[in-house]
Amino acid sequence: MQNVALFLQTKANSCPHDSRDFDLFGRSSFNRYYYAAYLEVRSLLGSLNESWATAQHSSIPKLLNGQIVEQIGRKRQRAAKLGDTAALQICSRAKQSAHDLAALMETAYATRVTADYHPEVIVEAETRGRFRLNLVSVTIAHDWPVKARENGERIKRAWRLSDE
Repeated sequence: MQNVALFLQTKANSCPHDSRDFDLFGRSSFNRYYYAAYLEVRSLLGSLNESWATAQHSSIPKLLNGQIVEQIGRKRQRAAKLGDTAALQICSRAKQSAHDLAALMETAYATRVTADYHPEVIVEAETRGRFRLNLVSVTIAHDWPVKARENGERIKRAWRLSDE
């Protein structure tokens, strides 16, 4: 999916920046970057709890900031009782990653909704082959899938810590 997004980004930049095609290919690249990140997060959620694999797009940040952070907090409390400093660090990083991933998905989802449902908000050219939709640069969107994967790995690492 990320390759498709990059292709659309490149295609947008091959069009005159004041053209309808620049806007359409540009907004489509944001859509695909969102879905590349979403697929990473959906895989993460399903690996943590099978029922979370079908979470609604807009509910993902609440799930990350809620149940997932709570579970990591329980693991952190256990690690503190045991004096396990390595596990404490893993849980602290995972908690921050859950919050970071929630924020990323909020921004990405809002941008995807703008791209898909608000054609009056046009894609604006920036320097060096970059463009933005609202305040989100395509450079930021390009990083969504990678950041989703990285944050997900830190969350999974904490999730695998023993509850016993």
